[in-house]
Amino acid sequence: MFKPKILFDARYVGQGYSGLARYTYELLTALMKERHLYESLVVVVQENKIDHDELLSKLMVEINVADGVSFVTVRSHPFSLRSYFLDFIWIRKFKGYDYFYPHFNIPLFSGGFAVIHDLFPLKVPGYFTSFSKLKASIFYIIIFFTLLLAKKVFCVSFSTMRDVKSLFPFYICSRLQVVLSGFSPPADWKQSSGCAEFQILREKYNIPHKKYLFYVGDRRPHKNLQRTLSIFMKLREEYSYDGVLVVAGSEKNYDFNLEDAPGIFQYVYPVGRVSDDDLGLFYANMDAMLFLSKYEGFGLPVLEAAFFGKKIITSKGSSLVEVAPDEALLVDLASSDSRICAEISRYLNDHNRLTDVSKHLNKFSWGRAAEDIFKLN
Repeated sequence: MFKPKILFDARYVGQGYSGLARYTYELLTALMKERHLYESLVVVVQENKIDHDELLSKLMVEINVADGVSFVTVRSHPFSLRSYFLDFIWIRKFKGYDYFYPHFNIPLFSGGFAVIHDLFPLKVPGYFTSFSKLKASIFYIIIFFTLLLAKKVFCVSFSTMRDVKSLFPFYICSRLQVVLSGFSPPADWKQSSGCAEFQILREKYNIPHKKYLFYVGDRRPHKNLQRTLSIFMKLREEYSYDGVLVVAGSEKNYDFNLEDAPGIFQYVYPVGRVSDDDLGLFYANMDAMLFLSKYEGFGLPVLEAAFFGKKIITSKGSSLVEVAPDEALLVDLASSDSRICAEISRYLNDHNRLTDVSKHLNKFSWGRAAEDIFKLN
């Protein structure tokens, strides 16, 4: 059986915590466990990052004990002009290797395999806060050349693939493939927590209430947080919801200032970025996730909430339909706030939890993703 030699560019592991860093790490570690998929595997990491990034340090330990795996270091940052225009020079020195790059901006003329996670700059008005038309144009051009020059392009959801086909109708679809992103919860996440742990969590973040809806994500306009707050307040005032809203994630504001929102001091609790341990506790004790995003490339928070068997309130748009379990509430954002609140109220008052969660989560396997991507013959 033919087994390829793979040059896996893992430089995004080492650039600080991000969804892309986690994707790269999880896919690579899954690949290393599937020894039958490669003859040899060379991992590319960035110089001077190994001892300064926790996730990269963890990855290096796994590389050093894996069979058939080695690593090389390069100077260029993966999201730089130097990398985009000049990295093909060192990539081509690895003759006989298939080059894999886990993002849309694969270096020009590298002839490798790329991944498109989403098309935020092209699908979400106001995604860029300055020079938006220029940045969106540059993004379009980079995607154009990726589609034109890469051997194959993988999309992490069917929604993303539909967006690519819509915006780039010239593309040869045989070289475009959906490989769903995997999901693996942190090893120390427990699907239920004790009262003492929950009490400590509430004291840590100064949250006096036990009942709450939970939002996790940043505050970019497409996350729809301003309308989420409006719907939440209407739930309290007109539909008798007696809990609060906990908002986790980056505290950088964009189109509105969360801290100036009405009711913020009484009923809305921004907790900022939280550790994996605290995130798991927030999920385990929430009444439901409230995640009314206008657009997502994948939708990891929905799978995280599903892991805990908790209710999920999300929108019908983009990839969220793909990742939400059957018993989630999918609301139409074109509906009025009153109609959405009525649907949410009925859903919250139904005392059933999510069932058969493991069957749903098994659709999102890193091992299967590695198999589907790296069967390159």
